[in-house]
Amino acid sequence: MEYLPQIDKNEALIFNLPRSATKEQIEALCKQQKGVQVMTLTMNESLNKGQPAFAYVKVATPGQVKLLKEAFRNAWLEDKKLKLKSQEELSYESFTHRTLVVQNLPVHYKKDSLIQLFSQFGALTAVELPTKNAAIEEEIKNKITAVVKERREKQAMDVRRAQAVVQESVRENEHYYREMLTKSLGDAESAESVLKQLGGTQSFGEGTDKIT
Repeated sequence: MEYLPQIDKNEALIFNLPRSATKEQIEALCKQQKGVQVMTLTMNESLNKGQPAFAYVKVATPGQVKLLKEAFRNAWLEDKKLKLKSQEELSYESFTHRTLVVQNLPVHYKKDSLIQLFSQFGALTAVELPTKNAAIEEEIKNKITAVVKERREKQAMDVRRAQAVVQESVRENEHYYREMLTKSLGDAESAESVLKQLGGTQSFGEGTDKIT
């Protein structure tokens, strides 16, 4: 989660909250500081069940954020020392400050498995678990493409072979088929047209590849 775009100069985030922390408790701590006017306060839940990730507080002016910073310098809630960060402080954060990269995970691990494993160390705001290996996916895709191409080429070859067999059969038995088609269709012209389509005449047979 990128905090900085959400924070203005008169806003702050409060981290390291205990599991039982409530909005009312945080608001009371803020109002204890003289000269601070709380405009908005919300609790943002973490991925851990029942664990707040941080509290967002908006005060009237940027100067009041400095007052809050002083008030929270040694503020505790239960067994947790609270950490208040302003826009300026959050701008110094980098990805590596609050991110762990875990490798060699078991293949059966899911997002919930990681949340359960790491929730004991604090509030989790985001978990990314890539489930795809680009190199393996590309290899599988190429294999599938090759198999499909080979299958299509074989099918095309089988079709051409079958066509060649039919054409050869028609040529060898042209006289028989001509008589049969003439009787069936009722005239010689129609029978001749069908024979041409089947490749049984000289005009259709010319230029036809013969596959053996």
